Amino acid sequence: MESQVNKALPTQEEPKEKISRKEALKKTGYIAFSAATMMLLFNNPAKAQAGTSPAPPPGSF
Repeated sequence: MESQVNKALPTQEEPKEKISRKEALKKTGYIAFSAATMMLLFNNPAKAQAGTSPAPPPGSF
């Protein structure tokens, strides 16, 4: 029974391409920056849309 359970679990594969510590930190920095930007935009949607104006009603000049 145990062997069937272990076969269902995915095996972890070795990464095909290794990157340096410097590259890993750079990628982490990009991810952190984009996550922080998204948090700011989602927490303040009114400020993000402050530059847009509503469409005028139809028939008005």
